[in-house]
Amino acid sequence: MHWVHPRYSAPEHATVFDAEKAPVDFDALQSLLSGGLATSVRKRGPVRKTEGIKVLDASRAQNMAIVLSKLPVSSYELCDALIHLDFSLAISEDLVELLFGVLPTPEECEKLRPHASSPDALRDIEQKVLPFCSLPRAHARLRLLRLSSSHCSACAALQLRCETLRSAAAEAIGSHELRQVLAVILLIGNYINHGTKGSTDGGAQGFAIETLPAISNFKLGNVSTLHFLCLTLRRSSDSFCEDLMQSLPHVTAAGREKSCALKQSVQQFKQELDFAQRELQHFHEAVDEENNTGHTAGVDVGPLQALVAELHLESEALQKQLASAFEHCGELQRYFCTEEPTSGGVPAFENFFQCLQDFLDTFRKAWRETAPVPDRALRARLRSSGALRSGAAQRRASTARVKAKAAIRRSQTEPQGAAAAAVEESSNPAERSASSASGLFEDVESFLDEIFSSVEVREVKIEDPDAQEDSLDVDELIDSIFD
Repeated sequence: MHWVHPRYSAPEHATVFDAEKAPVDFDALQSLLSGGLATSVRKRGPVRKTEGIKVLDASRAQNMAIVLSKLPVSSYELCDALIHLDFSLAISEDLVELLFGVLPTPEECEKLRPHASSPDALRDIEQKVLPFCSLPRAHARLRLLRLSSSHCSACAALQLRCETLRSAAAEAIGSHELRQVLAVILLIGNYINHGTKGSTDGGAQGFAIETLPAISNFKLGNVSTLHFLCLTLRRSSDSFCEDLMQSLPHVTAAGREKSCALKQSVQQFKQELDFAQRELQHFHEAVDEENNTGHTAGVDVGPLQALVAELHLESEALQKQLASAFEHCGELQRYFCTEEPTSGGVPAFENFFQCLQDFLDTFRKAWRETAPVPDRALRARLRSSGALRSGAAQRRASTARVKAKAAIRRSQTEPQGAAAAAVEESSNPAERSASSASGLFEDVESFLDEIFSSVEVREVKIEDPDAQEDSLDVDELIDSIFD
């Protein structure tokens, strides 16, 4: 062994090595140094564990092992909690659904029960499944466990769907912007169909909500009726479309709601309550029977009674909210002159919300299409068409404008022939155009038409007008020419 800076003389002061030393087996150390214990420290191979008795099919055992490995507790603890109706285990609804699929069948229980007295002889997965074989009404108890963990969130989701319908109906009835839209559509339609300018002049007094899709398809010359509607409403307020959408925030969700599915979900929640009540009655009967025979299992039905009481309150609240939502939708139908379908198909209010949502989508798109182009977009349009340039091109254009103004001044003081000669000497088209304008054009409009006659201005859609440069002021352009 290599010592680093060893000291062989006794130190004059206390050191760490003065501590009491543990006894050392020098004989064993000598044996190790001489190789005498080499055989005793030989590395052993892995010890193979006995696999145990196999009862379940290989694929079935693999599926069970995957699901049971996800449990936060052992299968023995889970079954003990279910026997005592303890629903406080933190097991998700999805995991409970998986447990339904791996519960042992009656045939598998018959094969596993003989090994209940010696479970250690079984394979690991068989040992985990064995407690379920002695769990009475295992499927019903797991269903109660799932119901206990999910009923609050399920009730809240159903209440939100009912509230969405009720709110959407109230918003449609109370929206001033929607009434204004429909009133203008009625005036436009009466004028197109009957030539009248008011609803009291022999025209229609109302229309069904299914009329709205026809608004975007009917053409008025080169534009649709929907575009004309947007232009008309924009005169009252530039923010009319935004105000309309803000007055109907729940219509989109209501348009996706299916009344039959909502009613069925509320009924299914009531069925879960009925199931829990039947199970509670069953446990009461079992307790009475045990009391009569003198055998008590000590099962506390208190948690199940509390669960039934909560489900009862939630089910009553859902029934009331569903009835209130449908009542508001009935008022919506009467207010918008909508009739129930005679064939017993989709409820009228459900079709109403779908049609209204489709119309709002097309109206929002048409509103953007009919938005006026900001003045600041003029520079971008001219630049894209080649009329305006940046950098060196702008400096060259500025120089040409200076020469053009000088030519105009000379034309006012010099003879016509001298001005024409100066123009001929210039090679810049802008100079020639400006000089010839003094003799051939008498007004500014004609002069500007001549300058931009070769410019093809294309419409440019600006996504963010605020990000563009300042608009091109025509008055400043004129002043710069004749300054």
